Amino acid sequence: MTKTLATAVLFVFVALGARAQPDDTALTMAPVDEVFSFMGGQLKLVTDDSSPYPAALPSPGEAARFEKFLEVHPDDTLLFVRGDRILRRVTPRDDLYRLGGALPLSDSSRESDRALASEAPDRIEVYAISARLTLTDQITGFEETTGDAGTPAVVLSLSPAASAALKEMTTRHQGQQVATILDRWLLSSPLVEQPLDTDRLVIDVGGQQDPSTRTEIMNILKSLVRPPE
Repeated sequence: MTKTLATAVLFVFVALGARAQPDDTALTMAPVDEVFSFMGGQLKLVTDDSSPYPAALPSPGEAARFEKFLEVHPDDTLLFVRGDRILRRVTPRDDLYRLGGALPLSDSSRESDRALASEAPDRIEVYAISARLTLTDQITGFEETTGDAGTPAVVLSLSPAASAALKEMTTRHQGQQVATILDRWLLSSPLVEQPLDTDRLVIDVGGQQDPSTRTEIMNILKSLVRPPE
């Protein structure tokens, strides 16, 4: 999902089948410190009748590799991601493993998310992210537009405080991925080529995905608008 962010354009890839719910309203941006990818065939799904959430046991070699990743990012939040869905969030205060060493792959209440985790655990990536920039209450305007490729897009207007914070974050993390997150949707994780000094973010929702899902994402973003007083 890595792309290049040279302007104030965020590319959003919305997967078929996953539907946003009305409470999916937290919009944040966060630097991505590293992404861990599990190797094929190195996770074994385990059954636990006491929990509805899928879990897996890594092979000894894979467990050691994952532990080295964790040692580098002890203070980061971990996002377990498949496609554009965030299946599990783990903060430094949370228990990462179950008893017996099983690694839960999802903590989502959605059955579709749990199914994604169970179907292909080796395709799950773990994003280590640091401090977030919260935009939820900083959106002052919304308009529908067309992206550079002629695909549907939206423009979010930011408050002065959010614009300043965005410039500061993208300056500090230039050359690094920055994830844009709408609750359990990983909207994008582009590489920041230069600082963003703007009060308008263009979010391209793509042209190949399910129109109803695109519309739902756009409606959620529109619901975040708080006109300036």
